Amino acid sequence: GHAQVVERIARERGGASVTIAAKLEMEVLEIAETPEERAMYLREWGIEESGLSKLVRAGYALLGLVTFYTIDGPEVRAWTVPRETPARRAAGKIHSDFEKRFVQVEVASLDEVLAHGSWGKLRERGKLHRVGEDYALQDGDVVHFVIG
Repeated sequence: GHAQVVERIARERGGASVTIAAKLEMEVLEIAETPEERAMYLREWGIEESGLSKLVRAGYALLGLVTFYTIDGPEVRAWTVPRETPARRAAGKIHSDFEKRFVQVEVASLDEVLAHGSWGKLRERGKLHRVGEDYALQDGDVVHFVIG
């Protein structure tokens, strides 16, 4: 179909494309009552990720952005910075004092946090990586900035 032609042309020109089944996703939104139901219906059609998610992911890649996360008690926050942002500068995104008083950062991937269930369990099991100010934050990093 047309989507495959666009994908091929984009690939040949060194670009990217995003295919969205907008009509199907709209219909699923109308009949599904919960996010879990929507995901189930979409999976039945071979769609693992919503069109909006794919579009956002493609936009971030095109703009050279990554998302990192911080955890403060029950609150998880997402922060967006340019790819290759050093940890000290990323700390300043949260608060200017963090950048000035930066000591180091503890890092785990989002997948590791989800697999272990909590930041505390990762710490107990010695699974946190301690890195310095020049560490370039990666997409999906979960961080705890150590401030002096």
